[in-house]
Amino acid sequence: MSVDGGHDAVAKMQAAQEAALKNATPAERARENGDQKVVVVPNAGHHLYLDNYKFFNDAIDKELADVEQRNKRLETLSKA
Repeated sequence: MSVDGGHDAVAKMQAAQEAALKNATPAERARENGDQKVVVVPNAGHHLYLDNYKFFNDAIDKELADVEQRNKRLETLSKA
């Protein structure tokens, strides 16, 4: 996907998320755990996971850590 296509996809997902939360309660909004982002892997073509595997793996590690952090936030909210 092109970078512009990625940004367009993020915009569409964010709009759908906003529409889904339009009538949400404050508690439902607090539990929203969605996230969208575009990551550009430099010096990579179609097989970016091979062309620049170090950058790709680092980006995946960061994303997994972010998901873990967001899940911990949700666990904290559910205990409250």
